[in-house]
Amino acid sequence: MSAAASARKGKGSAGAKKGKDSKAAAAAVPVDELDSLDTEKLAELWKQEQAKLAEARRNRNYYQLEADQVRQFYAIVQDEVGRTSSHLRNLEAQMERMQDTHRNDIRIYLQKVIHLEYEHSNNVESVGALAAGASEAELAAHAQTKKDLSDARMALKLSLHKSEVAHEEEIKRLKEVERKEMTKLREQFERNYAELLAGYESRLAALTDDLSLRTKMEIHEIEERKNRHINDLMIHHEKNFQEMRNYYNSITQDNLDLIKELNVRHVTIQPLFSPFSLRTPLRKRWGDGRNVVTCALAHATTKLSRE
Repeated sequence: MSAAASARKGKGSAGAKKGKDSKAAAAAVPVDELDSLDTEKLAELWKQEQAKLAEARRNRNYYQLEADQVRQFYAIVQDEVGRTSSHLRNLEAQMERMQDTHRNDIRIYLQKVIHLEYEHSNNVESVGALAAGASEAELAAHAQTKKDLSDARMALKLSLHKSEVAHEEEIKRLKEVERKEMTKLREQFERNYAELLAGYESRLAALTDDLSLRTKMEIHEIEERKNRHINDLMIHHEKNFQEMRNYYNSITQDNLDLIKELNVRHVTIQPLFSPFSLRTPLRKRWGDGRNVVTCALAHATTKLSRE
């Protein structure tokens, strides 16, 4: 500043040598208030300005540190929210896959039951058809045998009628033998028919009972597997829900601890700013950002605690 003053004085003396017009131009130049100060006052003023500059730099460093911490906390919260959303999407996809698998298993079991019922009805129809065919075959054989016996009987009657007079005793004996044979054949036929009918009926009843028992056992097994699968799904769902709730509770607790720590740090740092009564636009802006982040953290904590 003294050099500038000297330069101005030199210019003034040079202008004085040139004439009255130069003096008038030099008189029109404005005078700086620092030119009237001596060296000591200028040094004191310079020290004051240096102190103000250091104070402003220190305030700027505090504000910058606080802004960096807020951005770091915001990035951490955003990362946690993203991981939580991804975990929830994975759980929802897994539950959908398990539900699709459960529905497919039920559809397969129902198809198996329908197939078993169809097979059972086919077996019943086949056994009934076999019994009806065997009965018809036996009736046809019986009719043929009866017809053959009737033909033989007519032939014997003709031959016996011719020899009745000469062989009366022999005829009586042959009639008795024929009667006994007819009785024996009739009894044997009736016994065979009754045994065959009882055997097929017992076989049909055994097959019906067996197939009914198999159907009931398989249906019971399917029901047990379905109930066990439903229980497994419920247990797994409860476990996942408990883990999710614990995870959200831990996040909520960590956020609350972090907010408490930030509040403590804010209360600790607040006295450092008390000497400064002026509120610059930069400090107001950073203060508003901190309030926004604090409100966002409180809102996220409330939402997680309600869930």
